[in-house]
Amino acid sequence: MSVVRTHRPVIRENLCGACGACRAACPAQVLGARPGEEDSLRSRVLDRFSFPSGGEEPLAVQPCRAACPLKQDVAGYLDAAARGNADLALEIILKDNPLPAVLGHLCPADCERACVRASIDEATAIREVKRLAAMQGRAALAAPLAGNAEVAIIGSGPAGLSAAAELSRLGIRSEIFEKEKEPGGLLGHAVPEASLAREALSRDIVRIQETGVVIWCGARVDARRIRELLKERKAVILATGAWKGDGLARLGVERSLRGAWEGLGLMSAIRRNPAMRHKGPAAVFGGGVEALASARALGSLGAKPVSLIFPWPAEMLSLGKDQILEAAKQGIKLHLGWTVTGVEKKRGALSGLRLAKVELGAPDGVGRRWPVGLKQAKTLPCTLFVAAWSRRSTAIEDLKGLGLEASWLGLVKIREGTLETNVPGLFAAGEAVSGPRSVVEAVAMGKKAARSIARYLQEASMRP
Repeated sequence: MSVVRTHRPVIRENLCGACGACRAACPAQVLGARPGEEDSLRSRVLDRFSFPSGGEEPLAVQPCRAACPLKQDVAGYLDAAARGNADLALEIILKDNPLPAVLGHLCPADCERACVRASIDEATAIREVKRLAAMQGRAALAAPLAGNAEVAIIGSGPAGLSAAAELSRLGIRSEIFEKEKEPGGLLGHAVPEASLAREALSRDIVRIQETGVVIWCGARVDARRIRELLKERKAVILATGAWKGDGLARLGVERSLRGAWEGLGLMSAIRRNPAMRHKGPAAVFGGGVEALASARALGSLGAKPVSLIFPWPAEMLSLGKDQILEAAKQGIKLHLGWTVTGVEKKRGALSGLRLAKVELGAPDGVGRRWPVGLKQAKTLPCTLFVAAWSRRSTAIEDLKGLGLEASWLGLVKIREGTLETNVPGLFAAGEAVSGPRSVVEAVAMGKKAARSIARYLQEASMRP
């Protein structure tokens, strides 16, 4: 029996993605060839997905783009990269993402988990394509701006850098004040080289500086200086990160114990002393990107074995499946569903961790399962322990004289729609507002603050 076409394909170029999965699977295109295929990507797409007929309106936004906090044109830059045009790919990326090299290394890649192809065989390597485009492509973020800075930004981490980049795109010149000797915030001082190459961070920072943004390093800003800046500039953005590690205290581990580290402290020590080494068993407590970076750093120091401890099951890790598999390949031992209940000491130094299995209760109204008790216990040999699961911002404490209003979490309180604080002209973004978050979320908040300031300045210019 012959198979005939019953309708013609409907393609809307402005809505269709670059991956081509839907076109390759369209029954109008491939139905005649499919009966002879026992197993192929084409047949699996047809079996698992119901594509709209010609009379229905397809989704306007691809799942990968919808999942991205920056709403990047994933299909657009994948298409450009597939045609070998790294310059165009980077140009498309920079429209939404001012830190492509950084996010090409550190983004949690929600887009890949949303990718249609991920449920068929494996997701497109979107993050890797972004990283290659950022390192190989040539494109400007925005035209260079001249004149005096209108906006001051406190902090050169991902939120501060993205705010400066977005302001440049909007034609507003800004300057950044960074307390450390080099720009980058936590990216430059707490992320190990193995997770974020200095060249990648530098490439993104230089691109932002080329738009006219000046970064003043070694410039610590206090409440008095912010008041001065509010008089000298039209607006100020507070974009300081969550630099204070408090994971050891929350686990009941003494900070003075030899061999016990906060995640940020260890990363900073490694940055300062690349020759640092440690032999013996080591462990990290945490389930995010920072914890994985710490575990990899311990491996690079010579520690063996390296364990990653997290009190919830694998599906509650903020890491992607590929990152978990990669960690296992690197020899990192996973202790999921376990927590630290105490430490073993020997001559004033750490010698082991006491662990207990976490018992989870029944799912609540939204499907979350919370710890209800501890079951069996075990001791894990360990001479170096890193608490890489809890950080906090000290902005409210550091700027006490400014009169900033605090949220119920002790963070800087802002108006959700505008990110403006209770101090007129002072906006806030990043971890000073949200607490520890992913780099891409900080970038998104920095962009939002910049757009809010653009509206603020426009409204100010219209006042009599």
